[in-house]
Amino acid sequence: MIKFRKPAIVAAMLCFSAMMAAGCTNPANTVGTKQYIEQNQKKSITTDNLKIKQYIGLKVDCEEKEKITDKTIDDAAPEYLYENDLFDKDTTSKIKSGDLVNIAFVGKIDGKEFENGSTDSYDVEIGSNSLIDNFEEQLIGHKAGDKVEVKVTFPANYEEKSLAKKKAVFETTINYIKNVVSVPDKLTDSFISKYTNYKTVKDYKAYVKKALAKDVEESFKTAQENAVTDALLDKTEVTKYPEDKLKDEIEFNENYYKEYAKSMGITYKEMIQQMGYDDEDTYKKELEDYAKENVKYYLMCDAIAEEEGITVSDSDYKEKATALAKEYDYKNLTAMEREYTKDRIKEVLNAREVTKFVIKNTNFNYTKKSKDSTGDTTINTNASDATVTTTTEDSTTSTEATEEGTSTEK
Repeated sequence: MIKFRKPAIVAAMLCFSAMMAAGCTNPANTVGTKQYIEQNQKKSITTDNLKIKQYIGLKVDCEEKEKITDKTIDDAAPEYLYENDLFDKDTTSKIKSGDLVNIAFVGKIDGKEFENGSTDSYDVEIGSNSLIDNFEEQLIGHKAGDKVEVKVTFPANYEEKSLAKKKAVFETTINYIKNVVSVPDKLTDSFISKYTNYKTVKDYKAYVKKALAKDVEESFKTAQENAVTDALLDKTEVTKYPEDKLKDEIEFNENYYKEYAKSMGITYKEMIQQMGYDDEDTYKKELEDYAKENVKYYLMCDAIAEEEGITVSDSDYKEKATALAKEYDYKNLTAMEREYTKDRIKEVLNAREVTKFVIKNTNFNYTKKSKDSTGDTTINTNASDATVTTTTEDSTTSTEATEEGTSTEK
Protein backbone atom coordinates (compact mmCIF):
# COMPACT_ATOMS: atom_id res chain seq x y z
CA MET A 1 0.00 0.00 0.00
CA ILE A 2 1.31 3.42 -0.91
CA LYS A 3 1.77 5.64 2.11
CA PHE A 4 0.96 9.30 2.08
CA ARG A 5 3.55 11.46 0.39
CA LYS A 6 4.42 14.75 1.96
CA PRO A 7 4.02 17.74 -0.36
CA ALA A 8 7.28 19.50 -1.09
CA ILE A 9 6.53 22.36 1.26
CA VAL A 10 5.82 19.89 4.10
CA ALA A 11 8.99 17.96 3.37
CA ALA A 12 10.83 21.26 3.57
CA MET A 13 10.47 21.27 7.33
CA LEU A 14 13.14 18.55 7.43
CA CYS A 15 15.61 20.20 5.08
CA PHE A 16 17.60 23.44 5.63
CA SER A 17 20.94 25.18 5.12
CA ALA A 18 23.98 25.99 7.27
CA MET A 19 23.73 25.75 11.05
CA MET A 20 23.37 28.94 13.11
CA ALA A 21 23.24 29.78 16.78
CA ALA A 22 22.11 32.75 18.86
CA GLY A 23 24.92 34.55 20.65
CA CYS A 24 25.30 35.09 24.39
CA THR A 25 27.38 37.58 26.29
CA ASN A 26 29.40 34.80 27.94
CA PRO A 27 31.31 32.86 25.22
CA ALA A 28 31.77 29.87 27.57
CA ASN A 29 28.00 29.58 27.91
CA THR A 30 27.07 30.19 24.28
CA VAL A 31 24.30 28.15 22.68
CA GLY A 32 25.79 24.91 21.36
CA THR A 33 28.75 24.74 23.74
CA LYS A 34 29.28 21.81 26.07
CA GLN A 35 28.65 24.05 29.09
CA TYR A 36 25.37 25.39 27.70
CA ILE A 37 24.11 21.88 26.90
CA GLU A 38 25.02 20.54 30.34
CA GLN A 39 23.27 23.44 32.09
CA ASN A 40 20.08 23.23 30.00
CA GLN A 41 19.65 19.57 29.10
CA LYS A 42 16.99 19.05 31.79
CA LYS A 43 14.75 21.75 30.39
CA SER A 44 11.28 20.54 29.47
CA ILE A 45 8.15 22.21 28.13
CA THR A 46 4.52 21.70 29.09
CA THR A 47 1.65 23.43 27.29
CA ASP A 48 -2.10 22.94 27.15
CA ASN A 49 -1.58 20.53 24.29
CA LEU A 50 1.70 18.69 24.77
CA LYS A 51 4.71 17.80 26.88
CA ILE A 52 8.31 17.86 25.64
CA LYS A 53 10.51 15.90 28.02
CA GLN A 54 13.81 17.10 26.55
CA TYR A 55 15.03 19.10 23.56
CA ILE A 56 18.52 20.23 24.59
CA GLY A 57 21.34 17.72 24.97
CA LEU A 58 19.56 14.92 23.15
CA LYS A 59 21.76 11.90 22.46
CA VAL A 60 21.22 11.09 18.80
CA ASP A 61 22.80 8.47 16.52
CA CYS A 62 23.66 9.70 13.04
CA GLU A 63 25.81 8.42 10.18
CA GLU A 64 29.01 10.40 9.81
CA LYS A 65 29.72 12.54 6.76
CA GLU A 66 30.98 10.55 3.80
CA LYS A 67 34.63 11.06 2.95
CA ILE A 68 35.46 12.04 -0.63
CA THR A 69 38.35 10.03 -2.09
CA ASP A 70 39.86 9.63 -5.54
CA LYS A 71 37.83 6.44 -5.93
CA THR A 72 34.51 8.12 -5.08
CA ILE A 73 35.33 10.86 -7.59
CA ASP A 74 36.18 8.29 -10.30
CA ASP A 75 32.99 6.36 -9.55
CA ALA A 76 30.83 9.48 -9.58
CA ALA A 77 32.23 11.08 -12.74
CA PRO A 78 30.21 8.90 -15.19
CA GLU A 79 27.11 9.15 -12.99
CA TYR A 80 27.14 12.93 -13.09
CA LEU A 81 27.36 12.73 -16.89
CA TYR A 82 24.41 10.32 -17.04
CA GLU A 83 22.32 12.82 -15.10
CA ASN A 84 22.77 15.28 -17.95
CA ASP A 85 21.14 15.27 -21.35
CA LEU A 86 24.01 14.11 -23.56
CA PHE A 87 23.17 13.88 -27.25
CA ASP A 88 24.25 14.57 -30.82
CA LYS A 89 22.07 16.69 -33.09
CA ASP A 90 20.93 15.01 -36.30
CA THR A 91 19.90 17.73 -38.75
CA THR A 92 19.80 15.66 -41.95
CA SER A 93 17.74 12.50 -41.31
CA LYS A 94 13.99 12.29 -41.77
CA ILE A 95 11.92 11.68 -38.65
CA LYS A 96 10.66 8.14 -38.09
CA SER A 97 8.74 6.38 -35.33
CA GLY A 98 10.87 5.94 -32.22
CA ASP A 99 13.01 9.04 -32.81
CA LEU A 100 13.50 11.57 -30.04
CA VAL A 101 12.88 14.96 -31.63
CA ASN A 102 13.32 18.50 -30.37
CA ILE A 103 10.71 20.90 -31.70
CA ALA A 104 9.43 24.46 -31.29
CA PHE A 105 5.80 25.36 -31.75
CA VAL A 106 3.16 28.07 -31.42
CA GLY A 107 -0.34 26.84 -30.62
CA LYS A 108 -3.36 28.71 -31.96
CA ILE A 109 -7.12 28.33 -31.68
CA ASP A 110 -9.22 30.24 -34.22
CA GLY A 111 -6.02 32.00 -35.30
CA LYS A 112 -5.15 33.27 -31.80
CA GLU A 113 -2.34 32.05 -29.56
CA PHE A 114 -3.46 30.53 -26.25
CA GLU A 115 -1.77 30.39 -22.85
CA ASN A 116 0.91 27.71 -22.35
CA GLY A 117 0.62 26.67 -25.98
CA SER A 118 4.05 27.76 -27.20
CA THR A 119 7.68 26.82 -26.63
CA ASP A 120 11.08 27.18 -28.30
CA SER A 121 12.33 23.75 -27.22
CA TYR A 122 10.37 20.59 -26.47
CA ASP A 123 11.46 16.93 -26.62
CA VAL A 124 9.01 14.32 -27.88
CA GLU A 125 9.50 10.63 -28.65
CA ILE A 126 7.64 9.86 -31.86
CA GLY A 127 5.11 7.10 -31.24
CA SER A 128 4.98 7.57 -27.47
CA ASN A 129 1.50 9.11 -27.68
CA SER A 130 2.52 11.63 -25.06
CA LEU A 131 1.07 14.52 -27.06
CA ILE A 132 -2.57 15.09 -27.87
CA ASP A 133 -4.40 13.49 -30.76
CA ASN A 134 -2.10 12.50 -33.67
CA PHE A 135 0.39 15.33 -33.14
CA GLU A 136 3.48 13.07 -33.29
CA GLU A 137 2.46 11.18 -36.42
CA GLN A 138 2.27 14.43 -38.38
CA LEU A 139 6.01 15.01 -37.81
CA ILE A 140 7.10 11.74 -39.44
CA GLY A 141 9.02 12.23 -42.69
CA HIS A 142 10.14 15.75 -41.88
CA LYS A 143 13.66 16.88 -40.92
CA ALA A 144 15.44 19.73 -39.16
CA GLY A 145 14.39 23.15 -40.40
CA ASP A 146 11.03 22.00 -41.72
CA LYS A 147 7.95 23.93 -40.65
CA VAL A 148 4.88 21.79 -40.12
CA GLU A 149 1.31 22.92 -39.52
CA VAL A 150 0.09 20.31 -37.03
CA LYS A 151 -3.71 20.13 -36.71
CA VAL A 152 -5.20 18.47 -33.61
CA THR A 153 -8.31 18.36 -31.46
CA PHE A 154 -8.05 18.51 -27.67
CA PRO A 155 -9.77 15.53 -25.99
CA ALA A 156 -13.08 15.97 -24.18
CA ASN A 157 -11.49 15.06 -20.82
CA TYR A 158 -8.52 17.43 -21.22
CA GLU A 159 -7.49 18.76 -17.79
CA GLU A 160 -7.60 22.39 -18.97
CA LYS A 161 -11.36 22.57 -19.41
CA SER A 162 -11.24 25.70 -21.56
CA LEU A 163 -9.34 23.73 -24.24
CA ALA A 164 -11.43 20.53 -24.16
CA LYS A 165 -12.85 19.54 -27.58
CA LYS A 166 -11.24 22.61 -29.22
CA LYS A 167 -9.53 22.32 -32.61
CA ALA A 168 -6.03 23.78 -32.62
CA VAL A 169 -3.18 24.40 -35.03
CA PHE A 170 0.42 24.15 -33.85
CA GLU A 171 2.86 25.96 -36.12
CA THR A 172 5.77 23.60 -35.51
CA THR A 173 9.46 23.90 -36.39
CA ILE A 174 11.69 20.81 -36.34
CA ASN A 175 14.87 21.77 -34.48
CA TYR A 176 16.73 18.45 -34.67
CA ILE A 177 16.60 14.74 -33.96
CA LYS A 178 18.31 13.89 -30.68
CA ASN A 179 20.66 10.91 -30.76
CA VAL A 180 21.33 10.04 -27.13
CA VAL A 181 25.02 9.51 -26.34
CA SER A 182 26.25 6.76 -24.01
CA VAL A 183 29.03 7.55 -21.54
CA PRO A 184 32.16 5.50 -22.37
CA ASP A 185 33.74 3.20 -19.79
CA LYS A 186 36.89 5.32 -19.90
CA LEU A 187 36.49 9.08 -20.12
CA THR A 188 38.70 10.93 -22.58
CA ASP A 189 39.57 14.58 -23.05
CA SER A 190 37.87 14.60 -26.47
CA PHE A 191 34.59 13.26 -25.02
CA ILE A 192 34.64 15.69 -22.11
CA SER A 193 35.42 18.71 -24.28
CA LYS A 194 32.62 17.80 -26.71
CA TYR A 195 29.82 17.22 -24.20
CA THR A 196 30.66 19.45 -21.24
CA ASN A 197 32.02 22.91 -20.50
CA TYR A 198 35.38 21.39 -19.58
CA LYS A 199 38.40 20.77 -21.80
CA THR A 200 39.99 17.81 -20.00
CA VAL A 201 39.04 14.88 -17.79
CA LYS A 202 41.15 16.45 -15.04
CA ASP A 203 39.13 19.68 -15.20
CA TYR A 204 35.85 17.76 -15.25
CA LYS A 205 36.84 15.67 -12.21
CA ALA A 206 37.69 18.87 -10.33
CA TYR A 207 34.09 19.93 -10.96
CA VAL A 208 32.83 16.50 -9.86
CA LYS A 209 34.79 16.83 -6.61
CA LYS A 210 33.06 20.14 -5.85
CA ALA A 211 29.65 18.77 -6.82
CA LEU A 212 30.24 15.70 -4.66
CA ALA A 213 31.22 17.88 -1.72
CA LYS A 214 27.94 19.75 -2.08
CA ASP A 215 25.90 16.54 -2.34
CA VAL A 216 27.71 14.95 0.60
CA GLU A 217 27.10 18.04 2.70
CA GLU A 218 23.40 18.05 1.87
CA SER A 219 23.10 14.33 2.62
CA PHE A 220 24.87 14.80 5.94
CA LYS A 221 22.58 17.65 6.93
CA THR A 222 19.53 15.64 5.95
CA ALA A 223 20.75 12.74 8.08
CA GLN A 224 21.18 15.09 11.04
CA GLU A 225 17.78 16.66 10.51
CA ASN A 226 15.95 13.35 10.24
CA ALA A 227 17.70 11.88 13.27
CA VAL A 228 17.03 14.95 15.42
CA THR A 229 13.40 15.20 14.30
CA ASP A 230 12.77 11.55 15.18
CA ALA A 231 14.43 12.02 18.58
CA LEU A 232 12.37 15.15 19.30
CA LEU A 233 9.10 13.48 18.36
CA ASP A 234 10.01 10.55 20.57
CA LYS A 235 10.44 12.95 23.50
CA THR A 236 7.13 14.69 22.76
CA GLU A 237 3.65 13.62 23.88
CA VAL A 238 0.49 15.32 22.64
CA THR A 239 -2.06 15.46 25.44
CA LYS A 240 -4.75 17.12 23.33
CA TYR A 241 -4.96 17.85 19.62
CA PRO A 242 -6.43 21.31 18.92
CA GLU A 243 -9.57 20.56 16.92
CA ASP A 244 -9.16 23.55 14.60
CA LYS A 245 -5.53 22.73 13.76
CA LEU A 246 -6.29 19.06 13.16
CA LYS A 247 -9.28 19.93 10.98
CA ASP A 248 -7.22 22.41 8.95
CA GLU A 249 -4.43 19.86 8.50
CA ILE A 250 -6.81 17.15 7.31
CA GLU A 251 -8.47 19.56 4.88
CA PHE A 252 -5.08 20.76 3.65
CA ASN A 253 -3.98 17.23 2.82
CA GLU A 254 -7.34 16.25 1.33
CA ASN A 255 -7.22 19.28 -0.97
CA TYR A 256 -3.63 18.47 -1.90
CA TYR A 257 -4.52 14.95 -3.02
CA LYS A 258 -7.68 16.11 -4.78
CA GLU A 259 -5.63 18.58 -6.80
CA TYR A 260 -3.05 15.87 -7.43
CA ALA A 261 -5.77 13.54 -8.74
CA LYS A 262 -7.07 16.33 -10.95
CA SER A 263 -3.62 16.94 -12.39
CA MET A 264 -3.38 13.22 -13.21
CA GLY A 265 -6.72 13.29 -14.98
CA ILE A 266 -8.39 10.85 -12.59
CA THR A 267 -11.09 11.14 -9.93
CA TYR A 268 -10.29 11.42 -6.22
CA LYS A 269 -11.87 7.99 -5.67
CA GLU A 270 -9.71 6.47 -8.42
CA MET A 271 -6.61 7.96 -6.85
CA ILE A 272 -7.52 6.43 -3.47
CA GLN A 273 -7.84 3.05 -5.14
CA GLN A 274 -4.54 3.49 -6.98
CA MET A 275 -2.87 4.23 -3.64
CA GLY A 276 -3.92 0.72 -2.56
CA TYR A 277 -6.91 1.41 -0.34
CA ASP A 278 -9.89 -0.96 -0.61
CA ASP A 279 -12.29 1.45 1.01
CA GLU A 280 -12.47 5.18 1.67
CA ASP A 281 -12.84 4.75 5.45
CA THR A 282 -9.38 3.16 5.75
CA TYR A 283 -7.94 5.93 3.62
CA LYS A 284 -9.55 8.63 5.77
CA LYS A 285 -8.27 6.96 8.97
CA GLU A 286 -4.68 6.96 7.69
CA LEU A 287 -5.10 10.50 6.40
CA GLU A 288 -6.14 11.56 9.91
CA ASP A 289 -3.16 9.73 11.46
CA TYR A 290 -0.89 11.44 8.96
CA ALA A 291 -2.41 14.82 9.83
CA LYS A 292 -1.86 14.15 13.53
CA GLU A 293 1.86 13.53 12.88
CA ASN A 294 2.15 16.90 11.14
CA VAL A 295 0.17 18.73 13.84
CA LYS A 296 2.35 17.14 16.52
CA TYR A 297 5.46 18.32 14.71
CA TYR A 298 4.28 21.91 14.37
CA LEU A 299 2.95 22.07 17.94
CA MET A 300 6.33 20.85 19.15
CA CYS A 301 8.24 23.40 17.07
CA ASP A 302 5.91 26.22 18.13
CA ALA A 303 6.41 25.36 21.81
CA ILE A 304 10.21 25.32 21.51
CA ALA A 305 10.16 28.54 19.49
CA GLU A 306 8.11 30.32 22.15
CA GLU A 307 10.30 28.99 24.97
CA GLU A 308 13.54 30.03 23.24
CA GLY A 309 12.32 33.24 21.59
CA ILE A 310 12.84 31.90 18.08
CA THR A 311 10.90 33.82 15.42
CA VAL A 312 10.80 34.48 11.69
CA SER A 313 10.06 38.18 11.51
CA ASP A 314 8.03 39.78 8.75
CA SER A 315 11.21 41.42 7.48
CA ASP A 316 12.96 38.02 7.32
CA TYR A 317 10.01 36.25 5.74
CA LYS A 318 10.42 37.45 2.17
CA GLU A 319 14.11 36.56 1.98
CA LYS A 320 13.73 33.13 3.58
CA ALA A 321 10.50 32.27 1.75
CA THR A 322 11.97 33.33 -1.60
CA ALA A 323 14.93 31.02 -0.98
CA LEU A 324 12.51 28.22 -0.07
CA ALA A 325 10.54 28.74 -3.29
CA LYS A 326 13.75 28.55 -5.31
CA GLU A 327 14.85 25.44 -3.41
CA TYR A 328 11.64 23.65 -4.39
CA ASP A 329 11.65 24.83 -8.00
CA TYR A 330 8.78 27.29 -7.85
CA LYS A 331 8.95 30.04 -10.43
CA ASN A 332 8.87 32.62 -7.65
CA LEU A 333 7.48 33.24 -4.16
CA THR A 334 4.12 34.29 -5.54
CA ALA A 335 3.75 30.93 -7.28
CA MET A 336 4.47 29.09 -4.02
CA GLU A 337 2.06 31.30 -2.09
CA ARG A 338 -0.68 30.43 -4.57
CA GLU A 339 -0.32 26.78 -3.56
CA TYR A 340 0.40 27.32 0.13
CA THR A 341 -0.76 30.12 2.37
CA LYS A 342 1.70 32.62 3.79
CA ASP A 343 0.91 31.33 7.29
CA ARG A 344 1.72 27.78 6.20
CA ILE A 345 5.03 28.83 4.67
CA LYS A 346 5.93 30.87 7.74
CA GLU A 347 5.13 27.86 9.92
CA VAL A 348 7.61 25.78 7.90
CA LEU A 349 10.29 28.47 8.12
CA ASN A 350 9.77 28.73 11.87
CA ALA A 351 10.15 24.94 12.19
CA ARG A 352 13.44 25.16 10.31
CA GLU A 353 14.81 27.72 12.76
CA VAL A 354 13.77 25.55 15.68
CA THR A 355 15.48 22.50 14.18
CA LYS A 356 18.66 24.52 13.63
CA PHE A 357 18.63 25.42 17.32
CA VAL A 358 18.08 21.83 18.44
CA ILE A 359 20.79 20.46 16.13
CA LYS A 360 23.23 22.99 17.54
CA ASN A 361 22.49 21.65 21.01
CA THR A 362 22.48 17.91 20.27
CA ASN A 363 25.05 15.34 21.36
CA PHE A 364 25.55 13.38 18.13
CA ASN A 365 26.93 9.87 18.14
CA TYR A 366 28.35 9.59 14.62
CA THR A 367 28.53 6.08 13.19
CA LYS A 368 30.25 4.52 10.21
CA LYS A 369 30.52 1.07 8.69
CA SER A 370 33.67 -0.80 9.63
CA LYS A 371 35.77 -1.93 6.64
CA ASP A 372 36.56 -5.25 8.31
CA SER A 373 33.11 -6.21 9.58
CA THR A 374 29.42 -5.61 9.08
CA GLY A 375 29.08 -4.07 12.53
CA ASP A 376 29.15 -0.36 13.25
CA THR A 377 31.96 1.52 14.88
CA THR A 378 31.08 4.77 16.62
CA ILE A 379 32.67 8.15 17.00
CA ASN A 380 31.34 10.23 19.88
CA THR A 381 31.26 13.91 19.08
CA ASN A 382 29.50 16.78 20.79
CA ALA A 383 27.48 18.95 18.42
CA SER A 384 29.62 21.94 19.25
CA ASP A 385 32.66 20.13 17.85
CA ALA A 386 31.09 19.32 14.49
CA THR A 387 32.20 21.48 11.58
CA VAL A 388 30.39 22.12 8.33
CA THR A 389 32.12 23.19 5.16
CA THR A 390 29.86 24.44 2.41
CA THR A 391 31.06 24.35 -1.17
CA THR A 392 29.21 25.62 -4.20
CA GLU A 393 29.14 24.32 -7.71
CA ASP A 394 30.90 26.79 -9.96
CA SER A 395 29.61 25.48 -13.27
CA THR A 396 27.57 22.71 -14.80
CA THR A 397 27.84 20.41 -17.76
CA SER A 398 26.57 21.74 -21.05
CA THR A 399 23.12 20.48 -21.98
CA GLU A 400 20.14 21.50 -24.04
CA ALA A 401 17.27 22.54 -21.78
CA THR A 402 13.73 21.33 -22.45
CA GLU A 403 10.49 23.01 -21.52
CA GLU A 404 7.66 21.02 -19.96
CA GLY A 405 4.09 21.64 -19.02
CA THR A 406 2.94 22.99 -22.39
CA SER A 407 -0.57 22.45 -23.67
CA THR A 408 0.31 19.71 -26.16
CA GLU A 409 0.63 17.14 -23.38
CA LYS A 410 -2.17 14.69 -22.75
